[in-house]
Amino acid sequence: MADTVEKEKKEEKAVVDISAFFNRKNEEDGAWFEPNFNGTPLGIEFKVIGSNSNAAAKETADYKREMAQIEGIKDEVKKNDREMDAIARYAAALVRDVRAKGNVAAQLNGKPLTYTKEAVYEIMLNSSVIARAVLNFSFADGNFINKNQL
Repeated sequence: MADTVEKEKKEEKAVVDISAFFNRKNEEDGAWFEPNFNGTPLGIEFKVIGSNSNAAAKETADYKREMAQIEGIKDEVKKNDREMDAIARYAAALVRDVRAKGNVAAQLNGKPLTYTKEAVYEIMLNSSVIARAVLNFSFADGNFINKNQL
């Protein structure tokens, strides 16, 4: 009898539900992301859509077209300004919301930070570190897996 129980235990297999790794809907809905710089959290979270979402596909196409046009600019200063603007607009377009995290009273230019496209663009334009962090988060597919199911 003991041998039968032990044999049954050995035959039990781990269950893996592959749907736990589905990320498409989460990429469309977006996921909250807090940039972290050298181990220091920003205290502000951005809700970022995934690069595979339909909305991001349009923004990516627009960004690529703009970058192709920028390549023709001969003046390096003007070219850099246009590139930084394009990156900021691209990153801002992937953000769907912003919020303070925990005990932080987030402000932008001395006023409470609220989500507007203009406010997010201003953040992205003036902080290339945040803009690039948002883009990196959006392109990392694993950020959009439903971690509650794993």
